[in-house]
Amino acid sequence: MVRILKKFNRKSTRRSRSKAAAIALTTVMALSAAVVFTVPKAEAANGPCDEGDWAYAYIAVGNSETKDNIFSSQGSNAIDGVSYDKASNTLTLNQYKNADNYIATNMMGDDFKIRLIGENEISSIVAYGDAWGGSVTICGDGSLTVNPKKQEDYGVRLYAEGTASVLSVENTCNVTIYAGQAGKVLYTTGNLTDKVIKDNGTLQETPQYQISHPLDIARIYAKYYAYDPSTTNVVYTNGDSSYYTLTYSLNENDEITAYNLYQLTKKEALGDIYYAVKIGSYDTMPEGYTQTVLDTDISYYDAEWGSGGTSNLVINTATNEKYAMVYDYDSETGSSVYRICALNDFLGMDEQGRDEVWLVDYDNPVSVIPAASMGQDEQLPNGFKYDGEEQENVFNIEVSADKLTFTAKTDAGDNENPAPDENKNGLQQSADGNWYYYTNNNIDYNYNGLAANEYGWWKITNGTVDFNYTGMAANEYGWWYVSNGTIDFGYTGMAVNEYGWWYMTNGALDFNYTGMAVNEYGWWYITNGALDFNYTGMAVNEYGWWYMTNGALDFNYTGMAVNEYGWWYMTNGALDTNYTGMAVNEYGWWYMTNGALDFNYTGMAVNEYGWWYMTNGALDLNYTGLAVNEYGWWYMTNGTVDFTYNGLAENEYGVWNVVNGHVEV
Repeated sequence: MVRILKKFNRKSTRRSRSKAAAIALTTVMALSAAVVFTVPKAEAANGPCDEGDWAYAYIAVGNSETKDNIFSSQGSNAIDGVSYDKASNTLTLNQYKNADNYIATNMMGDDFKIRLIGENEISSIVAYGDAWGGSVTICGDGSLTVNPKKQEDYGVRLYAEGTASVLSVENTCNVTIYAGQAGKVLYTTGNLTDKVIKDNGTLQETPQYQISHPLDIARIYAKYYAYDPSTTNVVYTNGDSSYYTLTYSLNENDEITAYNLYQLTKKEALGDIYYAVKIGSYDTMPEGYTQTVLDTDISYYDAEWGSGGTSNLVINTATNEKYAMVYDYDSETGSSVYRICALNDFLGMDEQGRDEVWLVDYDNPVSVIPAASMGQDEQLPNGFKYDGEEQENVFNIEVSADKLTFTAKTDAGDNENPAPDENKNGLQQSADGNWYYYTNNNIDYNYNGLAANEYGWWKITNGTVDFNYTGMAANEYGWWYVSNGTIDFGYTGMAVNEYGWWYMTNGALDFNYTGMAVNEYGWWYITNGALDFNYTGMAVNEYGWWYMTNGALDFNYTGMAVNEYGWWYMTNGALDTNYTGMAVNEYGWWYMTNGALDFNYTGMAVNEYGWWYMTNGALDLNYTGLAVNEYGWWYMTNGTVDFTYNGLAENEYGVWNVVNGHVEV
């Protein structure tokens, strides 16, 4: 489940790094091998994203040498023939003719429009969705010629980046888009729809669509050390085979405020250099450690430090071994590369519990490859492939045609370009028998959401009922569960959207539900309808009582836990009614009978530290006297068997001779 959740929240640093370079539009796309890091969940938003933490919306007009910013979070600008109106989210081209200049947009929303007045020419249109919205609608009563010099590989590029990005041309304008030398007129990648052209009945050609699916590449956090280690010849031992080292925390007066103790361990990736794992910080030097001065220095790296980052995994097809693609920047040459590094030591999960953390062999890569430009894939070494699975619901598409010609409707009697249906708004059935979402008599290909007709509520994708959609969707009444395109009022269980996992009852998000729930990834704890990663404690389902850690059923947990009925003993995450014996919690040691804390128990009990005396179910460190177990009578001092006691002792049966803590009869 964690891997799915993380997809909706991360942005690709590679994408941001390369986007500016891609504006130059000199890259040829490698569609057949196209990969994607992780497609984020689309907002399907209208209007530019120019507020908040991710206010990266912009419109730029220019070429590889110069450009003008028409709009960004800093405001709007206008140049001769080009202006932008934020209220209507419309870029207007008014007799703008520059066949060398592109129009590039980022996060402008799915209602972004290019309005045409008079005759216009540009080199290309490039739109980035960036998990917000990247559709382009061309409207107005003018004309536009794109890529007339055929100098660009594609006339239109829609880098959907996890959105349903569509090129729509209204039937009031004339638009011609020329292909490049390879005969490709439009390219899109990371798109959530395969219907990328909406022509409103005016497209004259029948283009060919080459469709593939990007890979969802497995990732890890690759850690390495690119600096010199610390050295010391002073170590500490405590009777085991490990070395320990000590550092100090100082205040502004250079006075010691804490003793920081580290255990030195060996890692394959570090060779002879130790890996220092912090044991704890102490007010005074911890007891039980003996200082040793070595003849020669040893070196170590602090486990809390190091270099690295999230890295894609690749597989050696001959050995099936996995390697990390570790990003590196050569400041001397100004070039970016990837080191193909072996995975040497598994260190656990990252702080968010999303990615595995590995020490990699950074200094000895099996290969070093150059980082690719935006839209291209890295050229992996021979015998390597990405470790990932195709995303069947995400599309990379090349549209092949010499050109795309959209011819404006001339009048209502034009049979080739008929007038739109009249008086239609909302979900309506068209003359072709299909159901579409209409706005002002036109099919609204930018609409994504729920809509109702006399047969129920339906999921609309790009203006059309989406019978393939199963998942959550929202309308003005809340969030609902959709199965095969329609709200499923029979569904009860977990479901996910861009905000997380939720509990649905009879098809609706149930904010009143608190308890356990199951999905394909396991059992989870729900609070007020939402998966609660902060919950740790007991929970019940139809199979019994269980222990949850950070919202997930924890099969690794063994120990005491509490619920509204008292304290219980858990084994491997489940309430263990067969357990009888001692157990510990934050309040001390207790005696459990058949899995429950037994306040009626008084007598001896054993744990891994020895035999103890329990009074009313609790360890009684005040008890001194005789006690009995299956091995006989013993003398207890302060609640524990006193093997040093020799002498007489009295119980309810008389006075007895005790030797080494045991009653001798």
